[in-house]
Amino acid sequence: MAQHKDGGDAVLEALRKLDVDYIISSPGSEWPAVWEALARQAINEEPGPKYINTWHETLAVDMAIGYTRITGRMQAVLLHAGAGVLQGSMGIHGAFT
Repeated sequence: MAQHKDGGDAVLEALRKLDVDYIISSPGSEWPAVWEALARQAINEEPGPKYINTWHETLAVDMAIGYTRITGRMQAVLLHAGAGVLQGSMGIHGAFT
């Protein structure tokens, strides 16, 4: 039987193609398919981005920016809808000031 892929699998596949090492996030309910895909990736011992949990969206963005500046490799950040995007934007603003 063929294994189906959902949106979370598609996100991880895209991030693999972009050579993303980490998904950094203050997790929320907006990304259940990604959380499930990350769990399947770990259980199946498949290569792909690792997950880093943070306590705040600005910290997630700052960590991704720092890693990217040091390595030259872009990282992924998943944010809560609404307020999470606003909080994350502070890290982006800070990176360019």
